[in-house]
Amino acid sequence: MSEWVNSIILKIVEWFIPFVLGLLLRKRVGRFIIKTKKWLLNDVVPTSIVSIRTYTPVEIHDFNMRVYEDVSARITNPQLHDIFPDGMRIAIPTFGTLSLLVSRITEQEEMGKQEEIVEKVKVTLKPEGPVRLGVREVHLLNDFAQTAEILFGAVEKLFATPSKIMQNYTILEVPRFGRFVEEKTFDIEDDILGARVHATPSKITIVVSPTSQVAKAASKYLLV
Repeated sequence: MSEWVNSIILKIVEWFIPFVLGLLLRKRVGRFIIKTKKWLLNDVVPTSIVSIRTYTPVEIHDFNMRVYEDVSARITNPQLHDIFPDGMRIAIPTFGTLSLLVSRITEQEEMGKQEEIVEKVKVTLKPEGPVRLGVREVHLLNDFAQTAEILFGAVEKLFATPSKIMQNYTILEVPRFGRFVEEKTFDIEDDILGARVHATPSKITIVVSPTSQVAKAASKYLLV
């Protein structure tokens, strides 16, 4: 009787060990373990961010201290680094020094002579280095979105006449962990969040429009 029981136990062990090993080696399980580890340890993910807003052509006054005074009343603990005719550099908590720059997108039209035609005004906001957020701190991108809205609003006050927004989007780039990747490259169109996601084996690029959805999009696709 004991030999029969031992035989059954041996068969179970022989079946169970390969089953467990096979389960653990499956990519989905492996990815789940890694994602759980990153969340528990709040692993830092260096994130490159740039927010862009374009407008119909308009005359723009030079930047001045009134722009900084306007934003400093609505942003917590800002620090002005530089201010120049077409932009400024301002530091805020979490995101470090931000560069805010106004440029004109032009084309050359040939009509006997070359004439510069202004197509649109472009305002670019970006941290000067990668933002280091923990996996559990991705929600802080909401603060960046609110800051971007305040800064873009301050720039709009420099417009000589009203102008319409043509584009409003934010681009995120985050490194991708290579192990247990199910799809090395893919593209996703998320109509609900207004996000386009492009993945390569080394990084994920997320384009979000409007910028207010950036935290939700990052939370959903950061570790895919």
